[in-house]
Amino acid sequence: MSRKKRPANAQRRQQPQPSVRVPWWKRPLVWVGGLVTAIALGIAGSFGSGLGQDLFSSTVGQSSSAASGSDSSKSTLLPRTSASGVGLDVETSTFLFPGVDTAFVTKNVFEPTGKVAATLVDAPSAAYLSLFHDIGAINEGSTALRLIFTGESQQGVRILDITPTILKRAAPWHGDLFDFPLQGESPTIQTSINLDDTFPTVRDNATGQPYFEEKTITLGRGEQEVVIMQVRATRGYVAYMLRVDYLVGTQQKSVTLNDRGKPFQLSAVNCPRKDIASYGQAFLGRANSVSAARISNPTNISWGDCSPN
Repeated sequence: MSRKKRPANAQRRQQPQPSVRVPWWKRPLVWVGGLVTAIALGIAGSFGSGLGQDLFSSTVGQSSSAASGSDSSKSTLLPRTSASGVGLDVETSTFLFPGVDTAFVTKNVFEPTGKVAATLVDAPSAAYLSLFHDIGAINEGSTALRLIFTGESQQGVRILDITPTILKRAAPWHGDLFDFPLQGESPTIQTSINLDDTFPTVRDNATGQPYFEEKTITLGRGEQEVVIMQVRATRGYVAYMLRVDYLVGTQQKSVTLNDRGKPFQLSAVNCPRKDIASYGQAFLGRANSVSAARISNPTNISWGDCSPN
């Protein structure tokens, strides 16, 4: 889903697409995005600083020892959570794509003050991401997750699949929208998963085929692999967890991933009418002031290629 037109105080530059003119700041990077690239981390210092643009150009299946260092100025992470199964540990965090807008939406309307209001003026940072997460806001449109797999068995571990478990579907959230344009070059996404599908499946963007039918992730004891998963929804609100199926030697196991003890959550754009988005309040971040960030008519935002939901 992409926006084609915004109010005068919210305009951003656009680029042409073959069929619909879609702004770079909201173009669909993947058709509900999923798992991107199994890539490696370098040393332990890379974990807290993010992976940067190097992450998206690395070869699928590259070992962690071969990854280059990361640039924390190009990527940020929310606080991380870990889940452990027999022979496997998985660390999960929300990842901020360099060069791609990040939008948050709240369930109910509230007037931004204090640190929340300050983020509308200040440049995005890891602190601002955590702040919106902590006040109960969730991503609008898409979420990117970084998964770090660590093998903990001498028998070796093979990842078989990553499957979303849908816990709840509902109407899109339509409280307050906070939208932030980010600087930098947009990454290339290799894999995707669409939560709108009846049976969401990780797919290779190049072939359209199920990813784990063509690729394998294997880990020896102490070896690590990084997977970036972009998750996207266009029809409504979705609460979900992720189930990782894997083999330890010849024994099949599974481990469930969540967002620090709670389900992952994502809301589609709230579109009551075709190509019209509606929120209680809407703000375009990185403005000169909070008043300048406020969109004047948030209940009637022109929004290209938006189907009623």
